[in-house]
Amino acid sequence: MRYLILILSLCSVILTCPRSLPAEGGLDRLLRILIVGQWEQGPRPYGISNFSEDGHYEATLYKSGDQKEILVRLSGTWRIEDARLHVILSEVIPPLFDSGTVIVEDMVSINGREMVLIDPQGKEYSKIRID
Repeated sequence: MRYLILILSLCSVILTCPRSLPAEGGLDRLLRILIVGQWEQGPRPYGISNFSEDGHYEATLYKSGDQKEILVRLSGTWRIEDARLHVILSEVIPPLFDSGTVIVEDMVSINGREMVLIDPQGKEYSKIRID
């Protein structure tokens, strides 16, 4: 069922994808294209995540949307496999997680504006594109 919802939501954005999108690679390849950019979530705590095209990941989590008090900064790499987002942490300040920690989240849907994920604890949440 999760894949059906994800595929249906992707159908709504397929026309906005580059004309040069290769046929091979399937769903994961399309998700990799759609996730690149800057995303926010919140309001408390408020976070900004950046997924670079080269696979680099950076995020900052603030106490609130005014972005005055930083709770944690994360950096590492990301990849998508079987419609699941894998974030491999290389640096966490302060060190709330060990370097090398892998966070895996299910991708429920993504379009040009919103990404819906299920975190490792099973809680669904969304991120909104800000770039």
